[in-house]
Amino acid sequence: MGNSKKNNRVISDQKKTLRQNNLLFGLALLMIGIVIGFVLACYDLYKANPVKRSASTTIEFTYNGAALNQMPNGQPFTIEGIKKAEVVEAALKNIGLSGKYNTEEVRASIRVKGYFPGDIMERLVSYESVYNLISEHGVKKDNVYTTAYEVTLFDTFDPSVSSGDLKKLLTGIVSQYEKYFRANYVYPVNDDSENRVQFMESADYRQQIDVLRNRLKTIDEYAAFLFNEDVNFTHNGMNFNDFCVRCRDVENNNLSNLEATVMMKVYSKNPERLSNMYQYRINLLNTNVKRVAENLAEIDALIDNYEMDDILYVGMGGDSVVAIESHSVETYESLITQKIELTSRLTSLNSEIDIYKGYIEDLSKEKATAAETEAAEKEMTSIVSKLTGIETAMEEMIKAFNEYRLGDDEIIIGETQYKVPSIFSFCFFVRFCKLAFPVFMLMFVVFGMKQVADQKKLFEEKMARNKEINTDHA
Repeated sequence: MGNSKKNNRVISDQKKTLRQNNLLFGLALLMIGIVIGFVLACYDLYKANPVKRSASTTIEFTYNGAALNQMPNGQPFTIEGIKKAEVVEAALKNIGLSGKYNTEEVRASIRVKGYFPGDIMERLVSYESVYNLISEHGVKKDNVYTTAYEVTLFDTFDPSVSSGDLKKLLTGIVSQYEKYFRANYVYPVNDDSENRVQFMESADYRQQIDVLRNRLKTIDEYAAFLFNEDVNFTHNGMNFNDFCVRCRDVENNNLSNLEATVMMKVYSKNPERLSNMYQYRINLLNTNVKRVAENLAEIDALIDNYEMDDILYVGMGGDSVVAIESHSVETYESLITQKIELTSRLTSLNSEIDIYKGYIEDLSKEKATAAETEAAEKEMTSIVSKLTGIETAMEEMIKAFNEYRLGDDEIIIGETQYKVPSIFSFCFFVRFCKLAFPVFMLMFVVFGMKQVADQKKLFEEKMARNKEINTDHA
């Protein structure tokens, strides 16, 4: 009985010792697995499959309409301008790296990712257009677009680029993009006064009148367009519709009177050159008349011979033709419509030819006196001065309108940050888990095999002691 108790104590002590040894062995295997996994992850992160270094920053647009996917000039929004060659080239030049890096390689290294800023909904409900948005769609993020973007520049264009140059280049690109955005995505200001003055000095009187009339028409149409964009905008007590009124006043009360005087008195700086120019225009118009007349003849023939369920071949000018299946009344009506349009075009061309022929005939009449020419030139100078005043005021108005649509603080650029792969990054943790997993599995198998071996050894020793005790009793 004493030997049996002694044997049980020995076995109990062996089990305790075995558990302690297994614990230490398991901890040792765990540490070995961690070290091996750490080494493998470091090798994979920095050597085998290195993560690209990068610099990143944010750019946010807060102007009215940004959340509705609109540029300040009302066009659909796009962020792709940040990758334009002219933007990258200007950035490289400004920081003195234009000869060191290839523009296309830098462009390919830029990544842009959009996200919603936290106050997007509060900002959206402050827009004047929100009423329509609520009534038609309801206010929710599905109806709006991203207004903030993370811009990242990777080192793929030069893996050896320094962190300072990488950050400096990205900062330069974003800064240049802001300038590009403010210059190209607002309403254009047409400041071409120097070229217009040079042309006016060299042109004949009738050409000058045409130029002034076209310019007044352009300003009138542009001002009407901008007025419709925002009828409430005013600057220095004026709105864009006021420019429409001013342009029409100059056209009706000044330019038309001058044109009548020039036409009646045959003002010209060089009658022969003006006659040749008119004859050249007549020749071009005659060419167009011939082409339109041929097309009209083809249409007339098709109408005269029109039958249902047939295929018509309609000439489109030159050698091209279009096949039309004539199996419906709509086809016949289409031919009639084409005939009307061509007839109207032919009449218009012939009328224009007659006008130029009249101009040439007028040049052979008695010329204006020096006093009459001086008076007409004085009136022309007055009209040009009025038009210049309208243009200058219009340019100031457009600049003010652009500032109203896109303020200085409505493009927010964040701080540029440099990102480099680190053992504390999530990327490293993922790689460690991936590479260390098979190591831990192997360690688990080794630990399990040792457990089995120890249990087997303990069982054999227990059986041997029991046999020895039974022998002593016998």
